[in-house]
Amino acid sequence: MSKLRAWLPFVVLVIAAAYIVSHSMRRSAELSGSAPEPGERVPTYVADHATWVRYGVDGTPQVRAQAERIDYYDDRSITMTTVVLDRLGSAQGHWHLEAPRGSVPPNAQRMLLQPDVAIRGETRADLPTTIAARDVWVDWDRRTISSDQPVQGNAPNRAVSAKGWQTNFDATQIRMKGQVEVQYDAPRR
Repeated sequence: MSKLRAWLPFVVLVIAAAYIVSHSMRRSAELSGSAPEPGERVPTYVADHATWVRYGVDGTPQVRAQAERIDYYDDRSITMTTVVLDRLGSAQGHWHLEAPRGSVPPNAQRMLLQPDVAIRGETRADLPTTIAARDVWVDWDRRTISSDQPVQGNAPNRAVSAKGWQTNFDATQIRMKGQVEVQYDAPRR
């Protein structure tokens, strides 16, 4: 009986603390109007104005990503708003991608940028390139950037459209896929 009396104040304190925390969280959600709907996914972590860098197996930076907001979920999926990706550390070439939102499927090693993605790049031949595409995948394992949606591309004296495209991270290979149309203007002398 004396053990119960010794533990009773501690148990009462824990129950009271749990009630206060639970009540204040519920009250805070009611006041903010942000209580989740039934069945709505609630993120495990939220980061505002985040910057992160993905490193290669050799420890060199591969990609720097920035997002206005990142929601990370228990299933290891991610949603992002106002996403900017930059290819880092390559003498071969680089890419800069901007999209209103992005997502990473559960346990995936790739990111989907949507809906309209603006891409600027430069190849190792210093050829500046701009590409407008939808639903662009950035695949970390394959080290590719691609879309199966219609794409428009521009470079000096060139314009191209296609049903899809793919490039490697180093900007050394750009492949247009399906119904490719190219307009080439010969440089003036």
